[in-house]
Amino acid sequence: MISEHLWQVYQQVYFQSCVFSNTLQAPSNHSINHKHGCIISLWNPRGAKCTKLTNRLMAKKVCSRLKALGYRYDLLWGGDRRMAYKELSAFVSCTLMEAKEIASHSEQLAFYYVSHRGMLWLVRSDDIKFKKRVCKDIQRRMRITVFSRKNLAFK
Repeated sequence: MISEHLWQVYQQVYFQSCVFSNTLQAPSNHSINHKHGCIISLWNPRGAKCTKLTNRLMAKKVCSRLKALGYRYDLLWGGDRRMAYKELSAFVSCTLMEAKEIASHSEQLAFYYVSHRGMLWLVRSDDIKFKKRVCKDIQRRMRITVFSRKNLAFK
């Protein structure tokens, strides 16, 4: 079960497209435009900060499972407004029930769901009836930011 503190923190989320290269500049186009599905963190299972290595292995495990199950996904960052704290995440085109299964298998306490109309919802993984609308339009939570090299998401 998710703590009230984490539930409140998760409601303050912002997202950013993800590219892995030598540049710290994020791309300007967003892979989730006009799509619905879930956004799930690939790092820090059960809401606990992990090492870079543990998070890298967790992300690989979740992505491999998504591919094996035939899901299409796009990587993005989820974090605070400045992206000083950011976690590698995946946008997965799926239904709400599929999102619950993905989140539970990935040991995440909560996930985000983007509706057909672009509304962003925070949903508890153990009970999808317990959800909170974060914003009316996901684009309001998308950022184009220059990354800082330090990331507060690690132990």
